Amino acid sequence: MKSDLFHKTLKVSGVLLRVLCFAVISTEASGQTGTGAGYSPDSGAAVTEASAVNLQEALAAALANYPELAMYRHKTEIAELRRKKAYQTYLPKASLEARYTFLNETIGITLPDIQFEPVPGLIIAPDLPDVQLQSDRYFRASLQVEQVLLTGGEVLYAARAAEQGRIATVHQAEAAKTALIVEVTEAWDRVALIQQSVQVVSDGLARMDFEQERALKAWEEGLIPYYDLTQLRLFRQQLTDQLTELEGALQLTHEQLSLLTGLPVSRFAAVSPSSDAAALLFGEDEELFDSNAEVWQLRPEWQALNASVQAGEELVKARRGAYLPTAYAFFHRELYENDLSLLDPVWAAGAGLRWNIFNRGHTTRELQMAQQQLSISREQRNLAADGLQLQLQQAMIERNVAQRRYETAHEMVAEAEVMLGLAVRRYELGLGDAGERLQAETDYQQAQLRREQAAYALSRARMKVQKASGQLHAAPFLSSSASSNFN
Repeated sequence: MKSDLFHKTLKVSGVLLRVLCFAVISTEASGQTGTGAGYSPDSGAAVTEASAVNLQEALAAALANYPELAMYRHKTEIAELRRKKAYQTYLPKASLEARYTFLNETIGITLPDIQFEPVPGLIIAPDLPDVQLQSDRYFRASLQVEQVLLTGGEVLYAARAAEQGRIATVHQAEAAKTALIVEVTEAWDRVALIQQSVQVVSDGLARMDFEQERALKAWEEGLIPYYDLTQLRLFRQQLTDQLTELEGALQLTHEQLSLLTGLPVSRFAAVSPSSDAAALLFGEDEELFDSNAEVWQLRPEWQALNASVQAGEELVKARRGAYLPTAYAFFHRELYENDLSLLDPVWAAGAGLRWNIFNRGHTTRELQMAQQQLSISREQRNLAADGLQLQLQQAMIERNVAQRRYETAHEMVAEAEVMLGLAVRRYELGLGDAGERLQAETDYQQAQLRREQAAYALSRARMKVQKASGQLHAAPFLSSSASSNFN
């Protein structure tokens, strides 16, 4: 009976420890960005203080080096160039035209045959040659300057649409930064969870080593059977295997942080983050929504959708303005005057009105496409509103549940520690067997691991609230040069 109990104890302990390792590794492999918060920036051993990186440095490096953010910087610059291009329509346009022409014949005057009789009987008919006025080859050059005066609002609204597009891109970039912050802090939280789990298992190994020494002496003196000694050795070997798995998961998490931030893995090998210092970097979220129920509208995703709708509205106005005429001023100057084919004056200046009455329906189609795109943007915004509200409510519920689980886990650790002390004492007095002692050890380790998992879940839940409420910002971690690229 005791043997069955012992084997069940070993099985339960091994399964739970494997579940912990599997959760850690699978969370990393899935790449999900949970809801954690930051940690104390002054962590790390004193020996490696110069080389270890803190969370603030890791976030700053990720925001500066991550390729996706560089892509958004280029998109923002393109949107700004579109806005400038629209306003440049009002700049004067100058064109210089030059051409060298070959004619089929020279330009000249053929005089008619003239006959006159100065005296009766004397007729004079002189043979007059043709008069060449210009060669059959000539050069002509002219300068044309045109200044747009009025476009019916097309340029103004197109520039406004480009500006709203730039704002939407900036908010999209901010959303990408937020997602990156969540991913980096999740990996940082995972390091804390794994390190604390390693500490729990290491403490268990230390206790097993102590118990194994005492059990060996007791067996040599014939106080316990060899079976009890074997049980302790098997349990210790199982803990060693779990410790190896945790160390492998920790190394993988360091590699993920290195990929996210662009920093070498050695910078993360020396860090020791704390899982209960989340509020130090990102702040608490208590009573965040009591005063403002629409706080989810602060999220960059929502602001990007709003800017997209406004850009669509301005674009529709610009397409309608294309139906109106364009007023312009012009100046024309002939730079080479020795050209008999020149019918225009040497120079001319004035104002004109250009109106495309029919351009094969292109203006109408452009307007229809702009209207359809505006409808799509509005539908996307309406759809996102429900989703963002639901995410906020879900984040608040998960945060409250995680807080209660964290408090309960602390209480369970205290109770399991008391039970472990009683079991050790009973085993020393001969009132309990090895199975009872190992069961108490297993319960205590499970309680400690559940406490660390609860701390990890609470940290992620707080971060999820920060993101869902629009309170998570990348500005504090950006350098001045990187920040200016998005403003």
